[in-house]
Amino acid sequence: RCKFSNYLRVALLQHVFTELLPLPLGPLAEKPPLSLTDPVWAPNGSDGLHPQLTRGGQLELMLILGRLAEHFVSAACGLKSSRGFDGVKIVVLGAIAAISDRVLRTRTVVPGIPSTSRDGTGALQAEPEPEPSEVSQLLNGVGPKGWKPMAVDPISFMRQSETIEATTPEISVARTAVASYFVEVKKALGVESGKDQTIFDWDQHGWMLWTNKETGLKRLVTQLAAGHLLQAGSEWPNLAAGSDPYLTHTFPEFRCYRDVVFWWKYFLCTDLRVFPKVANYRPQTAYLRWQVVDEQKAFGSPPNRGKVFMVTALGKDHLMKHQTPPNRPKPPASGLRWPSAALASHHTKTPVRTEDDLLYMRTLPTFNESLRSSDSEALLSFLTVPYIRMPLVLAFFTTGDRVNSLFDKGLQEVLQAVILEPGKLLEPMNWSNAPQNVPANSSAEQELVATPYGQLLTELACAPACLLSYLAKLLELALVLANSAMSQTVSTILFVLRVAARVESSAAYLLRHAEGKLPAGGPRPGALPSSPAALNELKAGRQRLRAIFMEAEAWLDAWLAELQGLAQKAAAAAAGVGDEESQGEEAKTKAKVKAQESLDT
Repeated sequence: RCKFSNYLRVALLQHVFTELLPLPLGPLAEKPPLSLTDPVWAPNGSDGLHPQLTRGGQLELMLILGRLAEHFVSAACGLKSSRGFDGVKIVVLGAIAAISDRVLRTRTVVPGIPSTSRDGTGALQAEPEPEPSEVSQLLNGVGPKGWKPMAVDPISFMRQSETIEATTPEISVARTAVASYFVEVKKALGVESGKDQTIFDWDQHGWMLWTNKETGLKRLVTQLAAGHLLQAGSEWPNLAAGSDPYLTHTFPEFRCYRDVVFWWKYFLCTDLRVFPKVANYRPQTAYLRWQVVDEQKAFGSPPNRGKVFMVTALGKDHLMKHQTPPNRPKPPASGLRWPSAALASHHTKTPVRTEDDLLYMRTLPTFNESLRSSDSEALLSFLTVPYIRMPLVLAFFTTGDRVNSLFDKGLQEVLQAVILEPGKLLEPMNWSNAPQNVPANSSAEQELVATPYGQLLTELACAPACLLSYLAKLLELALVLANSAMSQTVSTILFVLRVAARVESSAAYLLRHAEGKLPAGGPRPGALPSSPAALNELKAGRQRLRAIFMEAEAWLDAWLAELQGLAQKAAAAAAGVGDEESQGEEAKTKAKVKAQESLDT
């Protein structure tokens, strides 16, 4: 058994779903002004037949996607969680959910070789499946008189993904693709949030999994199993859970769809206590077993306010249960799993919306005496303007001796959040729109103060010189602090190196995008336009960063050699070589080496 199986499986599936596979386009992307085509998932349009997808192929794809989701979940739960890794989890599972939704909505064809149309367009044609999946039909709005289409609401994903740390550009691009797909499906089908047209709304009700609040799911299940409900007298929650096996056996695609969306929304839960302990989980432990029970039985303590879905997996009798009484998920007031360190209100005792709010504060945070009050006021004022804060904050830390302030973990979090958090998403249909007033004075205009693929990629695509020059200067100032591997400056230098490496990878991504060397799953055409001058600035800035990386590499090699030497001396001391005094000194050195290694990890 591979020792690093969890890392390899997560890396493989992340690569597949964020780089190799193009994610499906939403229905609105096919219309002006975008007028895009989806050659993989909907070559004849989202409402047209897929000339190569049969009913059997559709079911097989749903089963495969469900199994891949189980592999990813079991591997991800075996690794230590972090803000950046949580971003990977929700984006990869969101990508699997988007593909599952697109596959299930696709109009299938009968088996056979498709023919080319005679109208000169070259489009492939095939005979439609006479008995398509009823789940697919109902989702698309094809049903009895008065039936309305249904969709999954991505509002929690859009909110949570604003404050994740997108450590790679591919995560930012996939995040936009996932959110855009689900939002466009809702708008194209006329589905309203909070009504009986949205399904799997567990995240909208505190992740308690109430059965009586799933009005959309009830409507879908009741229609799918109308005859069985009359004959057997069963209840719809038992059918949805599989306790009554009729629905999950008759429509296995429903079970796959339900489980994939559940895993996606489970990892969107804002109460971190519900997640299982880090351990090695086999893929079999990610098989979901659903039951319908009383609330008190599911959570092991009163009150008992009704029926809930109890979901068993990963060694937990109920995934939404935690060990702190009353054992129920309790989302924080912020509505975020990771509150943004790039917001001024995160660091003050009172809310901060504009710079004026800071002027009337009697005291300001000093970040463990790392900043003077005047410097703190300047930094926090920059955080009140999210769209332009990135170059302002970088300029702040490269002025004077402020690089030394990055010894403070809180300031490191501020800088990292400013650079890596994607921020609010600008929906594709609004890419050509811009606010008419500064500041934006209406809710409609405030929605336009956003970016299509995150603030970092937008900044690098439009004005890379400023950002890259400040970052290079910050890296040079950090390397001035370099000396011994046992110095307290090492953690600060490694932090700046990590941030710079992630920015450099985004710059390289944009250059590959401009050269047409990205896979089909890259940014949409026109989303990240770069002028020839901006591309030249991007190349020059990236070259400067890589030159500084070479200097940093020499320091890393020297530190590694120093640590290896200290480790060898510590091992010799532990073996009894040397007098008692030297053994005591070597033991102290060994402890320091272990502490430094854990810090670097």
